[in-house]
Amino acid sequence: MGRLVLGLPSTASDSEPKLAHLGEASCAAVRADGASAGWVTVRAASVAGVRHRLAGQHCDDFYAWSLGEDLIALAVADGLGSIPGSSQTAARVSRAAVTAATGAAVAGGAGEPAVAMRAAFSAANAAAAGGGATTLVLALVSRDGRVEVGRVGDSTAFILRGGEASEMFPAPADDIVGTETLALPVVDDASAGGGAALQEADFWEASGDALGVGDVVVLASDGVADPWRDGPQTVGPAMTGLVTGFPSPLDLAAAVDFSRQGCHDDRTLLCVWLSPG
Repeated sequence: MGRLVLGLPSTASDSEPKLAHLGEASCAAVRADGASAGWVTVRAASVAGVRHRLAGQHCDDFYAWSLGEDLIALAVADGLGSIPGSSQTAARVSRAAVTAATGAAVAGGAGEPAVAMRAAFSAANAAAAGGGATTLVLALVSRDGRVEVGRVGDSTAFILRGGEASEMFPAPADDIVGTETLALPVVDDASAGGGAALQEADFWEASGDALGVGDVVVLASDGVADPWRDGPQTVGPAMTGLVTGFPSPLDLAAAVDFSRQGCHDDRTLLCVWLSPG
């Protein structure tokens, strides 16, 4: 099966990667997962971008989820490749965020998603200390369909509804050029010298919505989100059509590994639906 081409193809996408001296599943270039509980279904795929693959390097993106009785927490983190150790930071932050969110929901009740969100970002910020940096987008989806999303950085979330995708955060301004983005750890001015993480202030962007039957929440690193926005006749329809069609994990991974000119960043999609009934 050939790689999905969206718009002009990338000449590098089908080049053979450099063989790393050591290879194992934990640093695989392609990851895919999917499973269901009684009320919720998850699909996830993460693919190393062309630049990393051709250099024999692993993906700096990471995803995680934690399932509670009435709430599921899902996270996508994108480690900043310019800072050493960021892929490990992305992994720590993702795990810490979802674990803290469901733990707070159990302790305080899923009826207070703001409590779970605050616990998640506090834990994520603490986990980011010690080297590296990462963006983070976190979704809390309740059994009754409520959706709360928070983020630090340029990863984002979409709601797919009726065959259309709506981004839950403002898209980057067209006239802003550059690669800098807010990332974890976030520190306050008074403690920046010691690296102490903020614990109280809400330093993340927040958004919310509600899921109906057939609606999908999609968390995306910027490697997918950027071409999704700038390919409204190619990438957007392809990703929306695939995800709303309830793909297998491998089908999702194959689609995320599309070929498009200039799109060489790591890519991650994490999707969640409410199960019928």
